[in-house]
Amino acid sequence: MKRIFSLFVLLALWPSAVLAEQVVPIEDFFIDPVARAPELSPSGRYLSVVREQDDFYSVGIADLSGREAQQLIPIGKDAHVLWLEWASDDRLLVGVLAIAYSKNRKVIRSFASRTLAFNRDGSGALLLFDGERRILTKNRFTSHISSVLPDDPQNVLIPLWQNGRVKLYKINIYTGEYDLVSEGSAHTLRWFVDDAGIPQIRVDTDRHETMLYFYKFDKTEQIWTEYKRIDTREEEEPDYWPIAPGPEENQFYVIALPEGEDRTAIYLYDTENETYLEKVYSHPEVDIEGALVSYGSKELVGATFYKDRLGLMSNRPDVTEPFEHANAFFGNESNVRYTNMSKNGDRAILYVSGPKRPGEYYLYDLPSRQISKMNSRWPNLSASQLGRMEIVHFTARDGLAETAYVTHPVGRENVSAPTIILPHGGPEARDYYDFDSMVQFLASRGYRVVQPNFRGSGGFGRKFAEAGYKEWGGKMQDDLEDVTNLMISKGLATKGNICIAGASYGGYASLAAVQRNSGLFNCAISVSGISQLLEFMEYVEDRLGEDSDTYQYWLKVIGDPETERSRLFAWSPASNASGMEIPVLLIHGEDDTRVPIDQSELMEGALKRLKKPVRFVKIEEEGHSYWDNENEMKFFQEMETFFAKHLTGQF
Repeated sequence: MKRIFSLFVLLALWPSAVLAEQVVPIEDFFIDPVARAPELSPSGRYLSVVREQDDFYSVGIADLSGREAQQLIPIGKDAHVLWLEWASDDRLLVGVLAIAYSKNRKVIRSFASRTLAFNRDGSGALLLFDGERRILTKNRFTSHISSVLPDDPQNVLIPLWQNGRVKLYKINIYTGEYDLVSEGSAHTLRWFVDDAGIPQIRVDTDRHETMLYFYKFDKTEQIWTEYKRIDTREEEEPDYWPIAPGPEENQFYVIALPEGEDRTAIYLYDTENETYLEKVYSHPEVDIEGALVSYGSKELVGATFYKDRLGLMSNRPDVTEPFEHANAFFGNESNVRYTNMSKNGDRAILYVSGPKRPGEYYLYDLPSRQISKMNSRWPNLSASQLGRMEIVHFTARDGLAETAYVTHPVGRENVSAPTIILPHGGPEARDYYDFDSMVQFLASRGYRVVQPNFRGSGGFGRKFAEAGYKEWGGKMQDDLEDVTNLMISKGLATKGNICIAGASYGGYASLAAVQRNSGLFNCAISVSGISQLLEFMEYVEDRLGEDSDTYQYWLKVIGDPETERSRLFAWSPASNASGMEIPVLLIHGEDDTRVPIDQSELMEGALKRLKKPVRFVKIEEEGHSYWDNENEMKFFQEMETFFAKHLTGQF
C-alpha cells in the first residue's frame, strides 16, 4: 500500500501532459516543465521539487513513506528558485534569484541572489546574511553554497567577497551566525573540503579566466601554497580537476590527463610531492568524463565515461549492479545518470535521456530495484514523435576510424531523405548518443541529421584530438565530406539534397565546406562561426595577449599567423568567397566575445560584394552560446525556413 501511495504522491507533484500525435509544434521544444530539480533528503524519505507557474515559484515536498501530507511552500513571484538542497531531513536550503521589473515588465531594474533556509514544513525561514549590510553591499550574489556538511547539518560553507578577496564562511542555517573559515584571493573560484568541512584544496583563476591555480593548505605554516597551474582553453575542460579526498593526508583523487598519457583518467594525486600515485579508473578507448562520489563520506566509488552512451565503472558490485539494472530497465538505449542519492544509498534520483527519450526523472529504490517515473524535461514530446538515432562507424580516406550519429526522420529510416550534416563546435568537443533538441526538431521536419565526431574532436584521447591540429579546412573537412559520401553510398542521402550547418567551429566548417565547393551541399548555415582565421588570431592576441595560454593553444590548433600566414589565409572563407556558390545563412550574437560578430560581418560583406546569396541575422543581447528560449526559437525558425527553401522532400 505504501508503494502505491508514494507513486500517487509523485504524480501529484508533477502534472501530466496530454500528447497529440501530429507534426511537433516548435513551441514544444521550448516548454519549461512546471516542476523540476527533484532532490532527496539525506535519509531518502523526503522528496523536494521546484514548481513554477506564471512566474510564481514554490517548493513542493513529499513524504515518500506516506506518513505526512504533501507540502507546497510558496517562495514568491519573480523569486526564481535556482536550486534546492537538503542540509538535513528537517532543513532545506534554496537559492533564490530576486528580480525587480519595471511596470511593463520589459526592463529589469535590479536583481540579486540569496540563500534561504527553512524547515520541512515551511516554518523557521531564514535569509542567510539578512541585515548584514557590510556584506550584502559587496555581494549581490550570495546563493552559492560551497558545501553542505553531512556531519554538521546546522552549518554550511558559503564564499563571499570581502575587502578585495573571496573568503569562505561557515554559517549556521538556524541562527544566521557565521565565522571565517579561510581566505582566498580576488580570483578564488572554489574550495574543496573534507567531510568535516576543512578546506584541503583551493582553486584560483586570473582576471582573464585563462589560467587555473591550485593551492594546498600547509597546516604547519598555516598558509596556502601553490602546487599546480594549468591553462584553460576556450572550449575545453581543464586537464586536471580534484574530485574527492584520498585515503591519506595530502592525497586527492583527480580527473586528469598527465603528460605522456593519451586519455583522461582518474588518479590518486599527492599534493605534497606533486606526483600521480596511482591510476584508479581508465578506459581503453575514450576519456573518463566524471566520477561517482558517495554522499557524506565523499568516498570515490566509481567513474563515468561515454563511448557512445554513458557508462559506469567501479570496483564495487553494489555500485555497478544497480546501474546495469537501471540501464536494462530502459532497454540499454538511454543514458542513465544519478543526480541525487540518499546517504545510505537506498534511494536515488535518475535523470534518463536518449534519442527517443527527451530527459525524464525517475525515483529508483535500489534494494527492490523499483523504478518510478516522476517528470519529463520536455513534457509535450513523445517517443513516437522522435527520430531513431543510429551509431555509424566509418573510416576516413586516410584510414582513421571515426564515429557518427545519424538521426532518421520518423517513418523514413531506410530510404533517402533530405540530409543535414551537423559538425559540432569546439572543435575539441564531441557529440553523444543522446537527446538533442535541435537534432530532433530537424528530424521532426523530415530531415536526416548526421553528427560526425571528426578528427580533432575531444573525448577520444589526445592523439585523436591532435590529429585535427592545423587541419582546419584540410583533413577535418575531408572527414565531413567522407561521412556525407557514406550517406549517399548507403542510399540515405542524395547528392544535391544535402546541406551543412554548425555553430562556433561547426560554423567555420560549414563555411569551409562552401569554400571547397565539392558539389555535395545545397546550402550552409554558420552560427557564431569563424570566417577569417588571421583576423580571429589577431583578435585573441589583442584580447588576451601573445603570451596567454589561450593564444598559445590556438597557435597549436589553428596555426601561426607569422610562419603559416599563407595557409591560414587560404582556408579563410571570407577571403576566398569567389567560389562560394550556394546560399549561406549567417547567425551571430551581437555580444559574442569568444568569436566576435565581426567574423560573420566579414563573411557577409565578402559574399555581398560578389553578389552571392547570403542572409545575416543578428541576435541582440546574446553572446556565443546558451541563448534564452526566445532567441533560440528565433534561430530554429530561421533554420527551418532556410532548409525548407533549399532542400526538397521533407514533410
